[in-house]
Amino acid sequence: MESRIARQSEIISSITTIKVNFNKDSDSRKNAEYIKKRLGALDALWEEFEQNHSRISDHASEADEYFRLNTYQPNIQKQSSSEIKRLYDTTTECIHAIHNLGVNTNAWDPLLVHLLCKKLDTDTQTDYREARVEPRKLPKLDELMTFLEVDDEELLLTTLSINVRCSDGTYITLRALLDQGSQISLISENAVQRLGLQRRRYNASCPV
Repeated sequence: MESRIARQSEIISSITTIKVNFNKDSDSRKNAEYIKKRLGALDALWEEFEQNHSRISDHASEADEYFRLNTYQPNIQKQSSSEIKRLYDTTTECIHAIHNLGVNTNAWDPLLVHLLCKKLDTDTQTDYREARVEPRKLPKLDELMTFLEVDDEELLLTTLSINVRCSDGTYITLRALLDQGSQISLISENAVQRLGLQRRRYNASCPV
């Protein structure tokens, strides 16, 4: 058991090293192959970490120092406002702590976003991918954190997965947010494009 717990610390150290080296490397080196290799290393380390954690959980008490240090941030299995808020708050706290040490984390964004997305449930991951403004560019941490902050508020309302017919007759699954107090109906630009809808100019006011 002690060896597994020690290995957890080693894995965290290895992940930190990847982040530090990523921050040091020049932008010219950060091509697609470079990013893919680093993400692959992170995936392997995190998979080992989760396997070790599962075995430790089967034998160690929750009062053990390993758990009290909050070393492990469990994945979200199902969309939950409280779980998303917990992930958001913990991430914000950790980032602020790192900044207070004088560490510049601006170059860490792709790695941090990748790790955080792996902790999200499937539905929230899908919502985030669809909400990205520039999906072809490397993700920004601020964009993800803003999404989580908004998504946390939206989860207080009812959401549904619905099958919607596209202009070509096929069906796709979209998420709908139901607000009984709303006086208007809105659709995202992403949904319009996926459905292949035609636009018509219309002047209307949107109450705030």
